[in-house]
Amino acid sequence: MSVPKNIETFLEYLGDAIALVNSNSKIEFANRACLELFGFQREEFIGQSINIVIESEHTEKHAHLVKQFIQTRAEPRRMMSRSALKCLTKSGYKFIARISISTMEINACSYGIAIIQDFSTQQKMVDDIKHKSNTDPLTMLYNRHYLEKVTLSDNRWLTSHHSVAVLYIDFDRFKPLNDLYGHAFGDFILKSVALRMKETLRQDDLIFRMGGDEFVVLLALDNKSDPLKTAKDIAKNLYQEISRSIRFEDSEVSIGASIGLGLYPNDFDDIEILIKLADKAMYHSKKQKQLITCVSELPKTL
Repeated sequence: MSVPKNIETFLEYLGDAIALVNSNSKIEFANRACLELFGFQREEFIGQSINIVIESEHTEKHAHLVKQFIQTRAEPRRMMSRSALKCLTKSGYKFIARISISTMEINACSYGIAIIQDFSTQQKMVDDIKHKSNTDPLTMLYNRHYLEKVTLSDNRWLTSHHSVAVLYIDFDRFKPLNDLYGHAFGDFILKSVALRMKETLRQDDLIFRMGGDEFVVLLALDNKSDPLKTAKDIAKNLYQEISRSIRFEDSEVSIGASIGLGLYPNDFDDIEILIKLADKAMYHSKKQKQLITCVSELPKTL
């Protein structure tokens, strides 16, 4: 197909990357911006399948959707109403694209017209914003806000594990040391110990800073071992890492920790309530000067 000169001039004038394809996903026209985006010369791009610029995992599905869209002359779909698509250039560089699509009739034949934008920079900005909203800026652990997301009943992480152990951890002797040495010291302690705890945990476990020197750990458990024993063993390992001495300038200090432990759904089938019970168990540990108190061991009066 030869694109009429007036249409070609107009599509070049728009400046955005634009491609025209037939129902078999064959590229009939691409403006200069499109050729520059994907790194092709016109003669090596026109006549090829649009799939040459789409990651292989999406090509079969994409070809079917293109054919269906053009043949049914579907309603135009705007860029932000569609999912981002993984594309690649001639050199193999991969990027996230946002694409708006419509149909166009030329000489009684229907074609699909796509306006394509590299969304990688914007996507990185979106990912960065999400990361910052879910992360404690001092320790770089997850924050209370993200814990609220994870504990929703339909959260994928929560539903993908047979059971979950909740560890509610509060440092011992942190406040007097912070008052004695100053906030710079306190920040150093929090960052150092947070890193130790994170490195002690397994890949599927999650750790959150609740504020101050309080932390919540969610342990992913399976049905192959005793969940309580597994949770206690990990809690003891965390305690050992927390208690290891820390050197700051000319001082060497150590802190301890009090831990409350609950099992979901064994102890309680509402994880938000279980976290609150693990918090109470932690305070019971602190009051009794013991390392771990299980939710199941809490006095009935608490």
